Amino acid sequence: MAACLSVAPALWQGGLVVTREEHIVVSDDSKDSRTIALSPVQAAARVGVGRTFIFKEIRAGRLVARKAGRRTLILANDVDRWIEALPTRIANAR
Repeated sequence: MAACLSVAPALWQGGLVVTREEHIVVSDDSKDSRTIALSPVQAAARVGVGRTFIFKEIRAGRLVARKAGRRTLILANDVDRWIEALPTRIANAR
């Protein structure tokens, strides 16, 4: 069974907000389909950080990205592993 997800991320370019519609097709034999790959914009939205921060983490080698033609894709599992590897913050004990 295949599911088609349509998202329209807004990108800031020179004072204009440009919207580009993307279609991601996920094929899964189970009835519970889920997104397996995310664009950097989708990964940023999922985590709650900016798109630029995602690209900095990719360049630093801390977040794994793959290329499919011109598209940059990040596996959802890689995003989860990256989040788990981030340092934890412990409150100051006084």
